[in-house]
Amino acid sequence: MDRSHHPNPVDSANSRIRTGRRKAVDMDAPRDKTVCFMVSETEKNQIDLVGVGIKRTRSALLTRIVSTFVDGVMAEDEWQAHADELSAFMHECREAMSESNHPLIKRK
Repeated sequence: MDRSHHPNPVDSANSRIRTGRRKAVDMDAPRDKTVCFMVSETEKNQIDLVGVGIKRTRSALLTRIVSTFVDGVMAEDEWQAHADELSAFMHECREAMSESNHPLIKRK
């Protein structure tokens, strides 16, 4: 398979990452690059329910989680702050879901 038309994400001449990923202050900030990964139908449905509960798109929810996780992995000394941010976001999502009036979200 000829991949010459697909540039390498890392430009070896200057080690510059060219993936288009950028830090966005707002999780609703526009992004112009697509990253795709596979989930099961059950996982997709759960992601959609959380999105409904927090009133965000599937993409916005996953972008927030993944970008915070990756920032934490890449951080040298401040990784715990990113872990705390993920934990706080999980708590916010759980709270929003428990307060949601959407008929598809079951209350416990």
